[in-house]
Amino acid sequence: KGYLPGRTSGNTATGASTGRSGGSHAGLGGNSMGAANAAYGDYADPDDWGSGGGNSYAGGSSSGGGLVRLAAGALQLDGRLLADGSSNTAGTGSGGGVLVVVNTLAGGGSIRANGGSSSGGSGGGGGGRIALYAADSTAFNLANLTALGGTGGTPGGAGTVYLRDTDEAQGTLLIDGSGGGNGWTALGLAGTNLTVMADVVVVRGANTHVQPVSSTNVLEFLTNVTVSSGAQLTLVASNTVFHAPLVVAGGARVDVTGALSPTIPVVVTNNAVLTVAGALNLTVPLTLDSGARVEVTGPLTSSVPLPLAGGVTWQVNGPLTSSVPVTVSGSTLSVDYLVAPQLVLANGALLNCLASTASQMHKLEVNVAGTITVSADSRIDVSGLGYLPGRTSGNTATGA
Repeated sequence: KGYLPGRTSGNTATGASTGRSGGSHAGLGGNSMGAANAAYGDYADPDDWGSGGGNSYAGGSSSGGGLVRLAAGALQLDGRLLADGSSNTAGTGSGGGVLVVVNTLAGGGSIRANGGSSSGGSGGGGGGRIALYAADSTAFNLANLTALGGTGGTPGGAGTVYLRDTDEAQGTLLIDGSGGGNGWTALGLAGTNLTVMADVVVVRGANTHVQPVSSTNVLEFLTNVTVSSGAQLTLVASNTVFHAPLVVAGGARVDVTGALSPTIPVVVTNNAVLTVAGALNLTVPLTLDSGARVEVTGPLTSSVPLPLAGGVTWQVNGPLTSSVPVTVSGSTLSVDYLVAPQLVLANGALLNCLASTASQMHKLEVNVAGTITVSADSRIDVSGLGYLPGRTSGNTATGA
């Protein structure tokens, strides 16, 4: 009941999905023989319909989901409240919008704004937007609110679910693609230069991939951001402002482009990954444990102790300069060039360089003003990290 195939926000064909691509709303539609439309809308106030899929394939594309805005004293929902995008063989529609404002929500039902799925290997629709404002929702399973991306040859991305207890000053923005398409979700208000996120942000699920709504939009997070359960969040360092902790957990990853100098606590735990494609400057401690991994492509400087204990891994494709002693305990540090006043390897620690490739060789250089201590069960080891098979001096195959 949303926008027709080949149409998007404002009921226009301008900027709509083309080819056999899925429609976008909060989640981006999957590109197929064309491009999906841009994301739009406000997670806290769903007020638009879902976009239709690209309409190049007659009869195979479908419309987006409709728009429902419901206000009541109480909602007893034992059935379904749906604003799904339509499914079809080609480009499918994105999920629509659902706003529910009640004092009490109860029942065993569900609320959905899922993107449509393509059965013909084309673009799936992006998930829509759901916002729930309720003083009491304890008698309703909030896991039954979903805005999943549709599946297809190129799946759609997850939509947004906003949960707000009307007795509280803040709500929670949830982006969870579990069980849906694994496309991308756009975070931020389209058409603006700055999005201030006053609510808690939770990004979770192995099919969840979140990126800024544009390369120039600044995302300012006033409270906690948690990325977990295999989800991925990508950020541009120069366009991101944190005022509260960032937690990356449970196999999730956060990928940052550009120089990063965190001023708030960053926690990476339980096999999660933090990558920085640029310089990393640490003046406040990071917290790592349980198999966490940090990858830096650029220089790393630190004036605080690096968390290098308990089975964590640091990989620095560049120099690491620490003004305080470096202790590696039961963990791995891979680095090209290490400068520190003191170095301790203990409890099965490993210090090495990165693995070389056909285009770049790596070596380990260590410059320590004081003492290097290597325990009996630890090692500095670059075995097997020379030229690749079929290559020789000068990193060439000639004469190998």
